[in-house]
Amino acid sequence: MLTAEENKKLTQVGAGTPMGELFRRYWQPIAASAQLDENPVKQVRIFGETLTLFKDKRGKLGLIADKCAHRQVSLKYGIPQEEGLRCCYHGWVYDSDGKCLEQPAEPNKSFKDKIRITSYPVQELAGAIFAYLGPLPAPLLPRWDRLTWDNNVVRHVVMVEIPCNWLQVVENYVDFCHAQWLHGPYFKYVLERMGVPDGDPRWNEALMRTKQPQKKLGYGLYPNGIICKILLEGETEESELWTVGHPFVFPNSLSIAGGGSTSMAWAVPLDDTTTMQLSVETYLMSDKVTAPKQDKIPYMTYSCFGEDEEENAAENKRLTGEAALDVIGVQDNLVFQTQGPVANRELEHLGDSDRGILMHRQMLREQMAIVDDGGEPMNVFRDPVKNQYIDLPLLKRYYQRGRKADGSYQRGAITAAFPTRWNKPIRDLIEGLFEQEAAASSNS
Repeated sequence: MLTAEENKKLTQVGAGTPMGELFRRYWQPIAASAQLDENPVKQVRIFGETLTLFKDKRGKLGLIADKCAHRQVSLKYGIPQEEGLRCCYHGWVYDSDGKCLEQPAEPNKSFKDKIRITSYPVQELAGAIFAYLGPLPAPLLPRWDRLTWDNNVVRHVVMVEIPCNWLQVVENYVDFCHAQWLHGPYFKYVLERMGVPDGDPRWNEALMRTKQPQKKLGYGLYPNGIICKILLEGETEESELWTVGHPFVFPNSLSIAGGGSTSMAWAVPLDDTTTMQLSVETYLMSDKVTAPKQDKIPYMTYSCFGEDEEENAAENKRLTGEAALDVIGVQDNLVFQTQGPVANRELEHLGDSDRGILMHRQMLREQMAIVDDGGEPMNVFRDPVKNQYIDLPLLKRYYQRGRKADGSYQRGAITAAFPTRWNKPIRDLIEGLFEQEAAASSNS
């Protein structure tokens, strides 16, 4: 358990707080790139700050203050210019560095040179837009291997806003005991109550966990964070889930892989009681098929209850009228919420299976102390050579998910239990490629 003061130190992310200062040393995803193709100006929130993300007519990104310096009108209604963003109220223009470029009604043409608003660096990678809110010069945006693959891959970005503190989400990342129970017996119970027939691909996730339960959990350190390992019943310690494991990337990202599918997710604190989980989903195809070139990487959003903006809620086959509990991500999200806006860790009773959580908390304390002493925490990269391609451990098999070892594939083995159910075009593209692959394997 933690004291109230310790819990506060680990959960609060505002400017000047220990955790807030640590988080500001890292690039964090704030939006999907494709969102600015639909609307080039978007209000965003991160670490308790409300900001304006925009793309000008040249295609340059900017992340600047929420309000115009003139009369404090919101810049989310701004008009993109050839260079910068024009305030809708009196026409002041700001560039991506926050400099005021124009003040049309002002006779003193040098007045604009005295005006500058908050701005932060932003970059695009793998269909997501990342921001850095810390001290300058900014470090390099980490080029994790999953985000840099560009040969025969399909990607999409998934976002969900969760009304709870970021640490609840991250502690789930390093708690693989929950995967056995929440996504196993509970998932099975949900499907039984819904009357989902045998053979429906949603059963894959529930049954594979109930038929092959966890025998042992292991947690260890590696250069970028914590390795989470699982030993399943009937397998030896030579199995890939035990020798490779899932990599947690400090401070707030987890990668799950297996069967040709790889997910890298970040739990991004919008403020102390709201978190955005953004994941870049990458499907790595074999040489038996050719994935289409993606000029734009699609994105999808869904609510904690499993609804998306374009689906009628009645079509979600929700269990109780509250949530689509036959989706793994929704199961996780509702668990986070039931812990409250900020979990009361004074009341917890951690056991041996919670070693990953304890390791993560210790890492947070150590890295906060480094920042407090004026140092640079782990996973901050400044050498371009070392940042070209950063390898992370990569699982080829995860239970029976996705492409099997023999090359076969069952429709829904990757997408059925995930939010792609509400994005038919990307779901059909992914399924089609894996089915083509399987057909080619069986004919060879």
